Amino acid sequence: MSLESEAEDVLNSFKSSSERLTIASVYSFYDNYLCPNFKKVIDLEKHTVDIRLEYSREVINSMLAGKRRLGFTHHPCNYTDLISELLFTERLVLVSGKYNERLSAGINVSMIRELDFMHSSFLDRHIEELILDKVQFPLIINIGSKIIDLIRNTSYMTLLPESYAKPELEKGEFFEIPINDYEFPKLEYYCIRNKDIKKLTETEIKIIEFFKK
Repeated sequence: MSLESEAEDVLNSFKSSSERLTIASVYSFYDNYLCPNFKKVIDLEKHTVDIRLEYSREVINSMLAGKRRLGFTHHPCNYTDLISELLFTERLVLVSGKYNERLSAGINVSMIRELDFMHSSFLDRHIEELILDKVQFPLIINIGSKIIDLIRNTSYMTLLPESYAKPELEKGEFFEIPINDYEFPKLEYYCIRNKDIKKLTETEIKIIEFFKK
């Protein structure tokens, strides 16, 4: 038997004996939670893994179409055979790339409309319309984490989930601006799965339980 044939046989044997995990996830869950803890919940010697990074709507659609077995999203979905479990929430933080003594004591939420605010797209649409309706932003970006480098060392500000903001705040790269009269709704993280937990594998259950807070 040739070396190529032996290698193919080994690969086919691995594929047939390993568990295949299919996951869809929003970017922030993958960046700040799934990726840093990947080796704690998934053993690549025992699993093959197919992960797609998508927006919440696309995660839900892929779950409805039966293309993924686990979906991690900011919005619930409870259709047909699916159920959503709220895993945890996190705070949205208003940050700037430069310290501003005038703003260090905090602002009222209405003042955001008058400041150099870049839109990171983490706000729900109805909150955005309520607070930021008709504001002309200097920049809007659909993948919020990509705004981080754009505001670093500038006076621009944006809203970020605490998990994105915290490392930059600890390094002194960003500065938090308190909001004195309003608290933005917390960003929610859901796991979408089959309603019948008996249809989940041991590893899938392990992943869900690991991220529950």
